[in-house]
Amino acid sequence: MKAQIWTDENGNKFRVNPKRIHEYNNCKIEYRDVTEEEIVELKIPEAMVTVLIPIQVFMNSQEMQQKIQSLDLLYNWLDRRTVDWYLRIENIDTHDVPEYLSLQEYTRMKNAGVIFPPEIISLYENTEETPIPTVTETEETTNEETEVNNLSNEEE
Repeated sequence: MKAQIWTDENGNKFRVNPKRIHEYNNCKIEYRDVTEEEIVELKIPEAMVTVLIPIQVFMNSQEMQQKIQSLDLLYNWLDRRTVDWYLRIENIDTHDVPEYLSLQEYTRMKNAGVIFPPEIISLYENTEETPIPTVTETEETTNEETEVNNLSNEEE
């Protein structure tokens, strides 16, 4: 895999945020094959993807607006633009997606009409949602455990 590696005057290697490229002075730029160690050390993404959100869906969902605003603040690589009635969210590293998007949020967004790339779909489609026990199920389990404990105490 090829990547752009920057080296400062002290020999420190790093990856540059394209939005802030003007802030880096006196650096050497290399575009070359990177090693596995550099991928991990410099957090070089293996795939950058784009998510398409229909404008109407975005405008009608307060939750989605808040999510995108918070992502924009927290995730400095994010690039947003509106093209052909879609809000394009670009420069998303596929490894970061699970940190910012839960399975429930993914499902709600997909059902609302958000278009995810195959790389993100594969992260969530193979995941089975674990059912959250209800209060009655928890009480029944506790009662069954108590009965079992009482029976074992009586046998002793």
